[in-house]
Amino acid sequence: MSSFVVEDRTINRVLTFLQHPGTGLEFLERFAAMKLETNVHDPRELNMLGLRMLALNHEAYGARYGEEVDIATYEFRTVPMTTRMQAYKTLQCWLYQCAESTIPESSELYQAFEEVKNHIAAAIVSELPAYDAAEWS
Repeated sequence: MSSFVVEDRTINRVLTFLQHPGTGLEFLERFAAMKLETNVHDPRELNMLGLRMLALNHEAYGARYGEEVDIATYEFRTVPMTTRMQAYKTLQCWLYQCAESTIPESSELYQAFEEVKNHIAAAIVSELPAYDAAEWS
């Protein structure tokens, strides 16, 4: 496994999606308020969450390679709306880059975003024709 520090664009895609998750995922706003302690409609709070995400990524990188990386300047910027699939893949990338040492087990931030990823995946699967065709029992 390798690790790298993600680009701001990666974090911004995830945070933009939290602002506008689309039909069926609006509860993510409440989830973000409770689990991520963030109001997704406040750019300052999203900026702070983005800094926390970047810091966790840096911690994972340091755990992997034994070197510290200075946290570059980060500023939340809304990016063009992403699809659920793009949000899922982007979040999966960030989580993978943070999955070093004991971070997956010890970081509440990591665990909260794992939950977000799982909710996005469930929404994607529920829209597939094969899901509609499958029986309930």
